[in-house]
Amino acid sequence: MTGRALALAAVALSTLAGAAGVAGLAARRTAPEAAPPLDVVTLDGRRASLASLRGRPVVVEFFAPWCPECRRDVPKLNDLASRGTAVLAVAGEGTREDVLAFARETGARYPIALGDPDTAARYGVSTYPTRFLVGPDGELVGRDVDFPRILREVRP
Repeated sequence: MTGRALALAAVALSTLAGAAGVAGLAARRTAPEAAPPLDVVTLDGRRASLASLRGRPVVVEFFAPWCPECRRDVPKLNDLASRGTAVLAVAGEGTREDVLAFARETGARYPIALGDPDTAARYGVSTYPTRFLVGPDGELVGRDVDFPRILREVRP
């Protein structure tokens, strides 16, 4: 084979390999996943559920009152809530008094609920904070999402 023929063969093989790789990626994509059900009572006694928030993006944050990073999240979550994004925080640990003190000390202005082990388990929560982004249609858009991604997803 000449040098030119070898070069053409290499380009052809590279193109085929690239196409196979793209096809492989497309095949690995999974169907959209519905967010696990979430139906809680907030600290002020109101019922909150993902079903009632359909039509809006929702940030669900599982937190613990003792968690320093969770405290640092409050201004960001307040900002999201003030801009129309639904925010729902679920305390994975702590007593009602601990969670009320957290809300008061941090100035949280979004619904906060006491969670339970079953709720945390349904969401696979093992550390705090753990954030989930749920799309307006109830699909789970992201697990363990960071604030830059949340901002990209919820703001035009």
